[in-house]
Amino acid sequence: MPAAVEFRELPEIALLQSFGAIAETRSVTKAALLSGRSQPVVSQHLQRLEAKLGMRLVERAKRPLMLTPEGETLAEQLPEILARLGSVVDALQSQYGAQLQRIRIAMPDSM
Repeated sequence: MPAAVEFRELPEIALLQSFGAIAETRSVTKAALLSGRSQPVVSQHLQRLEAKLGMRLVERAKRPLMLTPEGETLAEQLPEILARLGSVVDALQSQYGAQLQRIRIAMPDSM
């Protein structure tokens, strides 16, 4: 029997990916270019991630951006976390992807 799963709301993967790009480039603008997202989206992702975690991850007053100690901790572990998650998703898609089917739902215009 699998271990009990602790249910708590975790940050969205996109927020973590954007933070990873910020940590790598030390710039929101460069992170946006690296991630293929717009600068406002990356900035919003950072704000949402900080709000979700309840802590600052980046010192905004300095250029290039400096990570807080909490940000450094997350940045150190994030590549492995994202890589492992990607491997799990790839394995699931290769094993079960052919079984997935699309369901099309149509609704009459009168509704």
